[in-house]
This record gives sequence, C-alpha cells and structure tokens, in this order.
Amino acid sequence: MQAIILSGGKGTRLHPLTLDTPKPMLPINGVPHLEYQIRLLKKHGITDIVFSTGYLHEKIEEYFGNGENFGVRIQYKEDGVIPLGTAGALRNCLDISDSEELLVMNGDVLTDMDLSSLISTHMKYKMPITMSLVEVDDPTGFGIVQYSATSGRVTGFIEKPSDDSSYGNTINAGIYCINRNLLYSIQDKTYIMLEHDIFPRYAQAGMIHAHICSHSRTNWLDIGTHVRFMQAQKLKLS
Repeated sequence: MQAIILSGGKGTRLHPLTLDTPKPMLPINGVPHLEYQIRLLKKHGITDIVFSTGYLHEKIEEYFGNGENFGVRIQYKEDGVIPLGTAGALRNCLDISDSEELLVMNGDVLTDMDLSSLISTHMKYKMPITMSLVEVDDPTGFGIVQYSATSGRVTGFIEKPSDDSSYGNTINAGIYCINRNLLYSIQDKTYIMLEHDIFPRYAQAGMIHAHICSHSRTNWLDIGTHVRFMQAQKLKLS
C-alpha cells in the first residue's frame, strides 16, 4: 500500500511560525512533524510515500530528498500555481501512484495510531473509503462524524458543532484508506475538498466505513493552531 501525505497548506493560523516554514515541517521536540509521520508509516510496513506539496515545497524536498536516509521511498507532486484542495491534490497524485489502495494522511496530524488496524478494516469491508475516527475532549473546533454502530458506516457530518454534547465527540482523524478508483471521479486540476465535496456524498450513499480508534491508547493531535502546536510538544511519540 502506498501513502499520500497532504502537505501543501499554508498554515495561516500558525503565523508567524509558518511565514518561512511549511506547517508540516514545524519542529515537534526538535524533529520536523513530517518525520514523525514517516516513522509511523514505516513502523506499519509502508515505505512507498508521496508528498502532495504546495506552499514552500522546496523545504520539504530539501530535508527528505528521495527518502533513502529515512529508509523509505519518497516522491513529490506539487499542486502548481492554483491550490487544488485536499481532493484535488489527491487526484493530482494519480500519475505517480501505482497502488490500488491508498493510505491518505493530513500533513498536520501527529499521532501514534495503529495504521495496520485501519488497513485491516479497509481490506475486510472493501468500501471505497475507510475513515479513521477519534474521540476528543472538545469537538467544537472540528466536524463531528456520525456513524452507525450496527453497520459501521458513516452516516453524516456536523460542521462546527456547538457545545451541545448530544452530538458526541467523535471526529474525523484525518487519516483514511481510499480506493484509487474513487479519485478518477474527481475533476483534474480543480479545487475540490474531501471534507466538503466528497465525504458527504459518499456518506449519503453508505460508502464510507468508520474505523474507531481506541481513545485510551491512541495519541492524536491536529497541530494547526498555536495552542495545539504547543500541546504537541508534550506528546511522547517515537
């Protein structure tokens, strides 16, 4: 299985830290954030990696090169002049991807998630998308994911929930397994978002399987704000 890491965002919420450093390269305890993702992928046997890049892409390429020094193979695919969004960026990677099933990671997720378990779920149920879900203490800064405990299928999303706890606290963890055939339905070289344009449509059709990560055993943090970036410095990851 090949991994695609979405690492092209500008990270404007982290200014001034990201004025000359791409968000995924910000250091966590002295180590560039993306290096933790590579270590996690390698731990679970995934050594073929594509970085989907954009903003300050040269900083990522200069550090990781072809991946040889990290025990992996790395390729790069730049968005180009026009940002493509998360779905558009994936579609843009198809010409250098040769894997039928893809593991996709948001480049701002710091975690020690059991990727092997996610992949096992994806291969077992053979849905076009398997979405990893985690529980967080405060879901108001994220979109809540609704799913059926009976069928295991994602049924809907609640964007920017209030503090009404009746919706629960399960959110999209930003890590998915996706069948490459799904990506051919995305218009090439067009700005399209997985979160707003693809996932709701596939959820309505019952084509996304939920993979629930253990809250007690999984460290997970989106480093996209100053507060969460500082929290990330306290996570103990290998």
